[in-house]
Amino acid sequence: QKYDELSNRRVDNTPQNHLGNPITAFALVKRLVRDWPLVLNLLVENYVLPNHLMHLPREKELQSALRGLARLKDVYNLSAAQLANGIIGDFQDKTIMTASDCYDMGKYSYKQMDFHTSISWFNEATKKIQNGDKTIQQEKVLAHIFLASKFAGCLVPRQTNSNQLLQQLLSEFPNFTLNHDFSHDYSEALIKNCTSIREMKKKHFSGDDEKYDMIYSKLCLGDFNTTTSRLRCYYVHYGNPRL
Repeated sequence: QKYDELSNRRVDNTPQNHLGNPITAFALVKRLVRDWPLVLNLLVENYVLPNHLMHLPREKELQSALRGLARLKDVYNLSAAQLANGIIGDFQDKTIMTASDCYDMGKYSYKQMDFHTSISWFNEATKKIQNGDKTIQQEKVLAHIFLASKFAGCLVPRQTNSNQLLQQLLSEFPNFTLNHDFSHDYSEALIKNCTSIREMKKKHFSGDDEKYDMIYSKLCLGDFNTTTSRLRCYYVHYGNPRL
């Protein structure tokens, strides 16, 4: 029963659809990283598995897939809502992102300290949860919206609803606790240690990153004028008289 549940998640027998659509490709990588270990645990009880099945994408590859979707969003100036619903430019695919996918995108943007973008992703996750998507717990999303809202107010001073979000989190989910990775952030948010956030942003994200991103986007869109130079040929013999 557990195997059937895992196998029925967005099954598509057309490889081109998996690899040609960035959202479906991301879903495939995520499934291999998150679901495949669960499938293996079910199979090893009754079968001896070949070694090649044990060497599939890891969390590092999933983070690369998240980065790819984030790049796609920025390069083509897409909103989180568009990408979450399979809209890429003038094309709309039947494949859409789940609440869990949106949550993962929000966490990725959060770790990049792009708090406003992360909030937009968490909001999309919330909408999907309200529409019946149960792939991620609402309390996890709400906790991260609170953190992102609090820290966004540190980088761009303005009124946020972070206090209301905290009250909602505490009242609706009094027993909820963040995992170890974000417990420090939660403490920082409660005291609103903006100095620490600004220093971290300045240390890890310089103006060179923005310049690189601009060049990257222009290259992807074909708007970058590359410098032209003549080809130069060299005769290489590596000290061999026969060459």
